[in-house]
Amino acid sequence: MVLEPFEAGVAKHLEDVSRRLDCEQLKDQGTAKAVRFAASGSDSEDGSPKASPARHTIIRSGHASDQGQRRNMEDAAVTHDSLVLPLATHESPRVPDTMPDVTALYAVFDGHCGSHAAEFASSRILEGVTGHTHFPGDIPASLADAFMQIDADYLAAISSSAAATQAAAGTTALAAVVWGSTLYVANAGDSRAVLSRHGKAIELTRDHKPHEPSEKQRIELCGGYVCSEGRLCGELAVARAIGDFHIPQLKGECCSAGSASSQRSSSNTPLTAEPEVTQHQLAPNDEFLVLGCDGLWDVLSSQRAVELARQKLREHNDPQRCAEDLVAEALRMHSSDNITVIVICFGDEPPKRRVYGNGRFSRNVSQQGLSTLSALLGNE
Repeated sequence: MVLEPFEAGVAKHLEDVSRRLDCEQLKDQGTAKAVRFAASGSDSEDGSPKASPARHTIIRSGHASDQGQRRNMEDAAVTHDSLVLPLATHESPRVPDTMPDVTALYAVFDGHCGSHAAEFASSRILEGVTGHTHFPGDIPASLADAFMQIDADYLAAISSSAAATQAAAGTTALAAVVWGSTLYVANAGDSRAVLSRHGKAIELTRDHKPHEPSEKQRIELCGGYVCSEGRLCGELAVARAIGDFHIPQLKGECCSAGSASSQRSSSNTPLTAEPEVTQHQLAPNDEFLVLGCDGLWDVLSSQRAVELARQKLREHNDPQRCAEDLVAEALRMHSSDNITVIVICFGDEPPKRRVYGNGRFSRNVSQQGLSTLSALLGNE
C-alpha cells in the first residue's frame, strides 16, 4: 500500500517523458501530413470537456476537387500544414520566439467567369497573410488585409491590355489559420467553414448571398441593389468576392484601371473583397473542420456533411480519403458546380462514437434520416 503513490508518480513521470518525445515527431498518415501541438483539456465519455492535464493532439489535412458538371474547373485550394518554413524563408525571416508547435493555413477559392482570379488569389494568399507586417501578432488583421491587397493586386495585374480579358473573372475566398489551439477563419463569398464538435455541425462562416438581410442592407447603403432573382445589381449570385472588375457599378471607381482611385479600398462598394474574420478557441471535443465551396453545400447540409465525414473517418481515419468521400457524395447528389473540399482533423484518433439518449432504447433510423429530421425540426 505504501508503494502505490510512488508507483503512480513514476508512471506519471514516464508518461510525461513519452509525451514530450512524441511531441517532437511528425506523423505521416497516407497523403495527409500531421503536426503535433498541445491543447488543454480532455474528453469525457459524452465528448464534453473536463479539467485535466494538457494532452497532445495532431492536425492532419487532405483535400479533393472535381470539375463536376461544369465545362471548366475554376476552383483552387491551398493547404499548408506548417508555416515554419514560409516564415523562416521569408525575405525578412521572422519566426516568433513563442511560435506554437502547430501553425497551418488552408484556403478555398471558388472562381467564376474563368479560373484566373482563383488561381491568382491562391498563389498570393500564403505570402499575403504570413508576410503581413502584423503577422502573427494580429492574425485577423493579416487575413483581412491580405484579402483586400490581393483584390487590389488583381486589378493591377489585369490592367494591361494583354490581360484585359481576365477582368470578368472573380472568386470567392475562404481561408483558415490554425495558430496553436486558436482557429481564425476569414470568408468573402458563399464558401463555408464547418466545425465538427463531437458530431454537431458548427458553422463558422456566414454565406454572403445578396438576399441575406445584412448583406442586402450593406449593398443598398453602398448604392447597389438586389434584383428579384437575388443577384447583386442583377449580375452576381454572391455579395463578396475578389475580382469582378468588368462591371463598374459593382466596385465603383476602383474598376477604372490606371485612375488615381484604382488602389482604393473596395470595402464601401456593393461588391467587396473585405472578409468577415472570426476567432475560435479549439475545444478538446472539436474533431475536424470542413472547408468547402458552394458546390458541396448546395447539395449537403452542414450537419449531413459532418455526419458523413465522421462516418468515413471512423472507417479509415484518413482526411484525404474523407475529402474525396465528400466530393463523391456531392457528385452522387448531382451537384451542378465545381466541388472543392478540405478536411482538417484535430487529432490522430477517429471521432468517438456518439451516444444518443440513455441507451435504453434502440433505433433503426439512418444517419441521413436523423440529419433530415434534425433540419426539419430546426435543430441544425
